[in-house]
Amino acid sequence: MKNDEYINEVEIDFTPFFKTLETKGISQSSLSKDYELSTATLYRLRHNQNLLLSTVGHIMNVIGTDDINDVVRLMVHKY
Repeated sequence: MKNDEYINEVEIDFTPFFKTLETKGISQSSLSKDYELSTATLYRLRHNQNLLLSTVGHIMNVIGTDDINDVVRLMVHKY
């Protein structure tokens, strides 16, 4: 089977984001109040939904990390 015959699915996991928040002592409510991170974005993070990379970059700046692995884990599944 050729590579182009595979069906790729990407699974998004924001568990690292919540672990990073805990490690840094940052609450979700402070992200909303102090850093104006929208409740819609927090909802998307909690439910592992798609986010724009620019939003992920903004989140990285807000929580003070330069490592995207502190925010999101991507897993590619090939069928």
